[in-house]
Amino acid sequence: MTSADDFAAILAMPTCRLGVAVARQQVLTLVFLAPNTPTIPASGTLCEAISTALDAYLQDGTPFPALPLAQRGTPFQRRGWGGSRPAKHANTVKWPAHWAAPRVR
Repeated sequence: MTSADDFAAILAMPTCRLGVAVARQQVLTLVFLAPNTPTIPASGTLCEAISTALDAYLQDGTPFPALPLAQRGTPFQRRGWGGSRPAKHANTVKWPAHWAAPRVR
């Protein structure tokens, strides 16, 4: 994705541009682009929300909201990625001692 035609919006940032690709109200990708890339105004609900959130973040550090991300990959890949999500805050995992790497001296 490097052509302006690949993006629903190209937003200005202080040191670069941010290309936003969406489909069916889900984010396909966010790509950092060269600072001289021509901007494309945000149009559509999702792109406008991203643009507004980006402006607020750049002005005062307002946390970026969760974005609806497009599901990609095969069902097998998605199951694997789902298993690699971090544990909930209160949960911890303790590995068996025999899984530990030997110490190098």
